[in-house]
Amino acid sequence: ENLAVRGVNSIAAIQGGVIANEGSNNLNIRGGREEEVVFFVDGVKVIGASAVSQQAIQEQEMLIGSLPAKYGDAMSGVISITTKTGGSNFFGSLEGITSEVLAEYGYNLGSAAIGGPIVGGLSFFVAAEMQHMGDRDPRAIGATVLDENRIAALQQSPEVLRFLDENGDRQYLPLPGDLPEGTTLDDALASIATPDGWSLESPVPINGSEVEPIENFSQSPTLPNRNQDIARINGNVTFRPSSAISLRGTARYENLDQNLTFGNTLEDTERFTFAFDRFRTDNQKTFGVGGSWTHRLSNSTFYQLSADWSSFERYIHDPMFSNDVRDVLFLGDIDHEANA
Repeated sequence: ENLAVRGVNSIAAIQGGVIANEGSNNLNIRGGREEEVVFFVDGVKVIGASAVSQQAIQEQEMLIGSLPAKYGDAMSGVISITTKTGGSNFFGSLEGITSEVLAEYGYNLGSAAIGGPIVGGLSFFVAAEMQHMGDRDPRAIGATVLDENRIAALQQSPEVLRFLDENGDRQYLPLPGDLPEGTTLDDALASIATPDGWSLESPVPINGSEVEPIENFSQSPTLPNRNQDIARINGNVTFRPSSAISLRGTARYENLDQNLTFGNTLEDTERFTFAFDRFRTDNQKTFGVGGSWTHRLSNSTFYQLSADWSSFERYIHDPMFSNDVRDVLFLGDIDHEANA
């Protein structure tokens, strides 16, 4: 409640022996790789995303080294999360966060949780969270962006020809990008409205982006097409027919959509300046259900039976193409529906 961080991974990242990869949810514990960390939610091993919102966390335990035998498939660490459960009284919470007023990063989050009794010894708890980020990994120094109208013009005319005006100063005119194959230089010149007194300096076209004046660029705190949207919901139903027996069913769902751009290096962002519409889309869907039966035989003895089922799907692909890898076989087939 008092930490200045939110989320399961952020809480884990402040523990000793844990290194967090800034800008992602990857954790490295005691030098291990990220896939060597195992997550458990309500005793169920997580496949895909944990799908636990901030409002749902009741307790979070972290095990580093000397792991108990029941966590035999974990190599570097275990993060075990217990979610809230319903009781004899109703309770709930609402939360909203936005950066739209004071910053341009487009961070928005809304969450809600509610729990309470249903009938007899039956109770419930459910929590939902929606998150939107205009730039999922903003750069501390911002980014250079080019006016969208200029980018559209470059896409229409990616090359330019160099001319000398009546004063001998160098000028540039765009070369149309839709000229048919076999077009001669004379044909190309005939399609360009050349001002009187201008003469062709060189018949060799050059990249139009090389002659962009500095006033066409600007600095932005965010990059376009780097948004991230997350929707997650988790809940449980608990039945306690007696003080010694409890039956619990759980469910969780998370859908993540984000755009993956070139990267964060200087060379990557330079390429992105002229191709902000070229990116990969990353869609991840997680769904899981589980159930457990707990029987307390005495104050020091109990047994538990549990079962779960999980589904995780992830597609990373060019949004201008199909998300089915088999369609790559038809990449050059103009008549295939994936190339419409």
